[in-house]
Amino acid sequence: MEQIASWFREYLRREPRSQELYVWESHLARGGSLQDVQLQILSTPEFYYQADANDEVYIRRMFQLVVGRQPSQQEVFDWNRRLQDYNRLRPELAREFLEMAGAQAANPVRR
Repeated sequence: MEQIASWFREYLRREPRSQELYVWESHLARGGSLQDVQLQILSTPEFYYQADANDEVYIRRMFQLVVGRQPSQQEVFDWNRRLQDYNRLRPELAREFLEMAGAQAANPVRR
């Protein structure tokens, strides 16, 4: 639950409400994953509005918070195009983004 509370503080800039923690605790107890929680938080209108309801700012903010760096202009362009491919459905984009971030973390490129 501490990881979930941490995402609320970091991603949404607030403490989770007790009801939110209860819902996510129940989700995990039923076999749901932490990645499901992270995906849902990144997909919320609240997270999007904190990015000024701007797709490019939203993508940059995900990069900063999840990957820990600023994206290149090409990465912003590519992810924005993916968002359009998903008809602007942020959960679909966030799912793909988290998969990419997880793959990069598992196989870091040495420079």
